[in-house]
Amino acid sequence: MPSPAATRRLALWCPALAWALLGAAFLIVGITALTRWLASGRARFSLGDYSGLSGFYRTEVQAVQVVSFVLAVVIVVLLVRECRRAGRVTFRTAVCLGYFSAFWMDPLGNLGFRGIKYNAAWIHSSSWGPYLPGWSSPGAGHQIEPVLVSWIGFVLGMVWFVGTAWTVRAVVLRYRPSLGGARLALAVLAASVLVDAVFQLICVFTGWYFFPQTIPEVTLFSGHQYQLPLLNTVAEGTLWAGVPYLVGRRCEASADGPRFLLGGLARLPHTARPGVRVMAIVGFVNLCLLAFYFLYFLLGKYGTVVPLSGPFTLV
Repeated sequence: MPSPAATRRLALWCPALAWALLGAAFLIVGITALTRWLASGRARFSLGDYSGLSGFYRTEVQAVQVVSFVLAVVIVVLLVRECRRAGRVTFRTAVCLGYFSAFWMDPLGNLGFRGIKYNAAWIHSSSWGPYLPGWSSPGAGHQIEPVLVSWIGFVLGMVWFVGTAWTVRAVVLRYRPSLGGARLALAVLAASVLVDAVFQLICVFTGWYFFPQTIPEVTLFSGHQYQLPLLNTVAEGTLWAGVPYLVGRRCEASADGPRFLLGGLARLPHTARPGVRVMAIVGFVNLCLLAFYFLYFLLGKYGTVVPLSGPFTLV
């Protein structure tokens, strides 16, 4: 095993290894927080609270959960098949692993303020937010983590990624196939924000979750249970799907991938390269999601708590 000093020197000339070490650090933080939460005796699981829901909304919540679970399974099956055909872990699969490995970040949406409220009818657990370093939030003891939003729901982040890729291919490159550089990047980011807005509207209208604290002037349907903060949508669309998709295009265009992310892989032992490559992408995706939650936190400081009324019980 190389010494710590040798590892640090290696990371300086091997960006891929530095990103892989960052990915490992994110995993350690998440595993530590979840372990502390499970060991505390305060971890609770519930099949959901349907009290107060009409038969229609009860059926809707159950149907959405089933469809979401099936979609997550389909995503995993398709990615496994893709890896088998390619004979390696593909970039898209590594991105999905990055999303899934970051599910422990979900409580950061309520860091310092109530940025998001979940529908209590979902199958859920108590929140592990109090066991994250430096985390605090109003009403922390009552917050929940829906299984299909956090526990396995981050796999559904691939819907954002694939939706952005399809929109760029079907709308942008179909009519401007030669588009490149900064203009392509701006088109990709615009497409990712549009895709995010569509999916977010589906989520709030079907009662997945709600945004109680927003900036009314830049909020769609302000004052309603399905209000949508547009600045958060821009941040999420950009960092959740747009930036990873742009990096994925670079990986497809070059066998070695972008130098800032995968540079130096050739200097590593052949057997170590696949694992380092995957962990580097995982580290990059985790950093993108952490940056999103940081922007979410900053935007929340300027938001106003809006009383929400609707058919769903919020916690």
